[in-house]
Amino acid sequence: MSNEAEDGNSGKPGSRAEPSILYIEDNPDNQALVKRILNDLRGITIHLAGHAREGIELARQHRPDLILMDLNLPEIDGTEAFEMLQGIEETAGIPVWVLSANVIPSEKAAILDLGFQRFIDKPFKINEFLDLIDAFVETGS
Repeated sequence: MSNEAEDGNSGKPGSRAEPSILYIEDNPDNQALVKRILNDLRGITIHLAGHAREGIELARQHRPDLILMDLNLPEIDGTEAFEMLQGIEETAGIPVWVLSANVIPSEKAAILDLGFQRFIDKPFKINEFLDLIDAFVETGS
């Protein structure tokens, strides 16, 4: 029996009873905060990656329901990582939200035009972030 069958994942995003989120972020403090918010407050399974290559591999392995990604990553930036994810059959359909700081409004529009589903500015308000996550869990968008 494969790991996918054992963990209840049929290989499609959103196919588990409990949601799963991958957070690709190189800052350990930001990782810890988001993990605490999502896992402790909502019971969401969260996978953490410190750089894009690790994130892409975890996305292929776990096929999370949602990927949260910083744009300012070492070696491969978030936009390049997003394009790589879109080119992989197993990960192409997974929604990706940007969590990033210091981006001007015109750049945000260009980033969303690439196909990212949502842009969340850091620092974010925890209640607003949770509202977005709750809505995603309910509707998938």
